[in-house]
Amino acid sequence: MDSQSQLQPPIAPLFTQRALLRLIVPLVIESFLGSTIGFVGTIMVATAGEEAVSSVSLVDNVNNLILFFIASLATGGAIIIAQNIGKGATEDARATAKQLLYTTIFTSIVLMGVALAGNKFLLTLIFGEVEPLVMEYSRMYFFITAFSYPFVAIINSVAAIFRSMGVSKTPMLVTLMMSFINITCCAILIYVFRLGVMGAAIAALVSRTSAAVIMLILIRNRRNIVFLSRIFELKLNFGTIKSILRVGLPSGLDSGMFHLGRLFMQSLIASFGTVAIAANAVTGQIMNIVFIPGGAISVAIITVVGQCVGAGDYAQAITYTKRLLKYSYIAMVTLCTAGFLMAGHILPVFNLSTDANSLATTVLNFTLVFTALLHPLGFTLPNALRAAGDVRFAMIASVASMWLVRIILSYVLEHMFRLGLMSVWISMYSDWLVRAIVYSWRFAKGKWRTKQVV
Repeated sequence: MDSQSQLQPPIAPLFTQRALLRLIVPLVIESFLGSTIGFVGTIMVATAGEEAVSSVSLVDNVNNLILFFIASLATGGAIIIAQNIGKGATEDARATAKQLLYTTIFTSIVLMGVALAGNKFLLTLIFGEVEPLVMEYSRMYFFITAFSYPFVAIINSVAAIFRSMGVSKTPMLVTLMMSFINITCCAILIYVFRLGVMGAAIAALVSRTSAAVIMLILIRNRRNIVFLSRIFELKLNFGTIKSILRVGLPSGLDSGMFHLGRLFMQSLIASFGTVAIAANAVTGQIMNIVFIPGGAISVAIITVVGQCVGAGDYAQAITYTKRLLKYSYIAMVTLCTAGFLMAGHILPVFNLSTDANSLATTVLNFTLVFTALLHPLGFTLPNALRAAGDVRFAMIASVASMWLVRIILSYVLEHMFRLGLMSVWISMYSDWLVRAIVYSWRFAKGKWRTKQVV
């Protein structure tokens, strides 16, 4: 098919406005619920002091490195499934879904073993000599939450399968249930039994286990376009697994290297002391709420562009990408403006010291401005490239920007100007700018149209 025929207007849109809203709105709600777990948990843990907040924040950076790698593998499988659905190859989509589940579960078990065996070594290697109480809490939280990795793998894989079909309501409802269980357990274990950090970790494990069981039950429904049957009869198809890894591994490495870079940043932040760690943790929690619409649209764009590319309709892929980017900008500007105006009312909720509250206010205000300007192009647009199969370029650009801009610049700024926590955040804004420029150029050039994977 030549480029001219690829860009011919379609007879009918693959996604109506109503279909887009049915896909995006549940994703926004699901993302909000997921962020609420961390947000509310941080507030509850804060009752045990800044050391408790700092320890959860530090370990969550390690957990995110592992869990986002698993989620990226699931996303790789979802891209193949979405393109098969767009192509009309539903049997291939079902076969891919089953092998995706096996791949992510096996990967998560290996990573769980590494986390359990290397608990103290990994935390000491990454964070160095933090305060003894912070390290004690960190080891406890890391050990308990590591048992949840396989359950998160199931949740992410099945959710990715549902979304590749254009069904985002089901994962949202399961996330609602998981959030309710998590918050309830947190409240009981922290406020009634006074377990602090341990209570937050146990609550996360219980809620994720429950959600994984429900997900496995729901995906077996044969009324779904893509369903799983006989999942406990282990039959590996290495050809399909290879295809999943060919698409998912670059995304996984991208995510892994990105979060590894964040760990380097967290190690630098840890050297600034507990005030900087706590201020950074709280700012991150608030920004997780602000990022929700953009993150939801980033997930939705994989389904939309993936199905368009599978159908060979690149005109619609371009149209929907631009439309979803516009939605992302509208949402982000709105939330950033609200966050800027309400920062003085939000931060006191976290019970920070005067110094930590002042630092968090400064960092948050700057971050809200740069998020509104750069975040959609830097983090929503690349998922359109990935959905089309242009995963290798997206990986290289992301890793290069993370390590050459964010990490190196952080250490340079701190060494030259002693800006403390702002050294890290200024380098992050610079990273966002580079990503926005590079991904916009790649999309405009159109080479991603040659990367279809099925």
